[in-house]
Amino acid sequence: TALYRYAPKSEYREAVDTYSAQNIRPYAYFAVQNLDYLTVNASVASIGEGFCRDSKIKHINLSTCHNLGELRYDSFRGCSELEDVQLPTAGSLKKFGLRLFYNCPKLANINIPDGLQILESESVNGYAYTFVGCHALSGITFPASVIQMGRKVISDCSNLKYVVFPDLYD
Repeated sequence: TALYRYAPKSEYREAVDTYSAQNIRPYAYFAVQNLDYLTVNASVASIGEGFCRDSKIKHINLSTCHNLGELRYDSFRGCSELEDVQLPTAGSLKKFGLRLFYNCPKLANINIPDGLQILESESVNGYAYTFVGCHALSGITFPASVIQMGRKVISDCSNLKYVVFPDLYD
């Protein structure tokens, strides 16, 4: 089963995905303006590109999505009100797509889970643009499981105080 497009009612401020979908199709929450909280159902194993691009969602909980292997490109791009994303911690999440948190100026909290291996990059110039314009972000720790990351993973994050990279080259 799949969720193709979320059709919010203007009075809803919180959504708990109860659709029991295994797949969330591309741009399913694109430009949603009224939600503050989104909790995605544990049954979800696949989230399409542009998942909630250009939305105003503030808090997203993916922590129970233990079969989620990848967050596709532009999933959170342009989410101007996004403050935190809770990712699954069971080790299933292996890949971050391009421009994942591009222009998320209020993103303050992100815990990158152990097991993440790849931060996807463009084939032409090798740029990843994973964290760009995330001005509220004060620190990032990449787990030791990361084996591949492109150039420009972090750019224009004005309050960043620390970054911990894995030792990729033994």
